[in-house]
Amino acid sequence: MRGVRLESGEERFAGAVVVACDRVHTARLLPQAGIRTTMHGVLCKYFAAADAPIGDRYLVLNGDGEGPINNLCVPSVVAPGYAPRGGHLVSVTVLHAPLSDDHLIRDVREQLLHWFGVQSNSWEYLRSCHIEHALLDQSLEHGGVAMSGVRVQPGLCYCGDHCGAASLNGAMLAGRRAPEAICGDVGRSSERCSDTRN
Repeated sequence: MRGVRLESGEERFAGAVVVACDRVHTARLLPQAGIRTTMHGVLCKYFAAADAPIGDRYLVLNGDGEGPINNLCVPSVVAPGYAPRGGHLVSVTVLHAPLSDDHLIRDVREQLLHWFGVQSNSWEYLRSCHIEHALLDQSLEHGGVAMSGVRVQPGLCYCGDHCGAASLNGAMLAGRRAPEAICGDVGRSSERCSDTRN
């Protein structure tokens, strides 16, 4: 694999290719890499708030394990363009949602009230998004957390959080390791060319 075929049918080729997409599509494109694809989904619920419940770029984690919310953030603190007109966007992530949507919204609102007080009662519920392939299952039953190789063959690498701990840090680390592997291949290739010329 030294290139790609676009939807238009056009083919483009390169000296090296890095496949940088989610693990499900990476596994489909590179079956020889043996990428695990047992996944967990998440449910994101979005609210419009007149004022940001947190004024900085924080991810609020559920430290006591009570209630349905796993984490919460205010994306509009980072990117104001995400905000509903005249307010802020509050994003709530739920990992397990066995309840009906109405019951889940009720339980989420109860937890928001506990965390942020009565201001949360005025937040307008906007919508929910189910992200089916959000997190790699890294339980011991499915292999745990393991650092995988990013190089399939010379000049062909992949990257993503499926290459290590399923996190932003894992994704960034793999994003650095893939071009390092490509550079190593280019260096070895250059050495072979130099040896041939000599």
